[in-house]
Amino acid sequence: MDLELNKWTKAGVLPDFHIVTEQVNFNHGKQTITIFVQVNFEKNQFEVCMASNKGEMGESTKWDWLFKECVDIQNFHIKSAVMVGDQLVVTARGRPKDTFEQCCSLLMVFNAKTEGQLVTGFDKDFTFIKLDPIVYPELITTPQVRLGGGSSGYYCQLSVVQENNFQDFPRQILVVTIPDKETMSRDCSLIGTTHQRLIDMEF
Repeated sequence: MDLELNKWTKAGVLPDFHIVTEQVNFNHGKQTITIFVQVNFEKNQFEVCMASNKGEMGESTKWDWLFKECVDIQNFHIKSAVMVGDQLVVTARGRPKDTFEQCCSLLMVFNAKTEGQLVTGFDKDFTFIKLDPIVYPELITTPQVRLGGGSSGYYCQLSVVQENNFQDFPRQILVVTIPDKETMSRDCSLIGTTHQRLIDMEF
């Protein structure tokens, strides 16, 4: 949807072998980026794939691949993605290497490569932040980002709606507080800390 022209516009032509279902879209300025996970059968691993329209809209716009890398995560699927400054934060479920749980919720953090205002790729080496087992971000619900600084005592907060599979269980919002940028640059766990909490939604 072109909000300036108030009309639908064809987004262009996706790269060859880009799936058309089970993908998550997110924006970086005027740039639209897709991300999805597929199985690389040659390596028997999950593969993260991302493509971009380069900030252009139009029927003939040819999208480019930004990222195609296998990851050492089992039982893996993604929920949503959002840019926080020059980093991509993906909410996901899975079992990263050397993780005790068979499947847990986590935040994956990728550093972006940029040229001017455009993202041109992402570093293949990512970090992850493990979350409490009860945490379950809702599929395709974009996290809301609140940046800290000064006397706020944190780097940023991510808020995202939780999946709701039980009739008597209240709808909840997950709030994850990243205490400092250093936390985004290393594998760590927020389990048992005060940096994650669930808030009941009021109707």
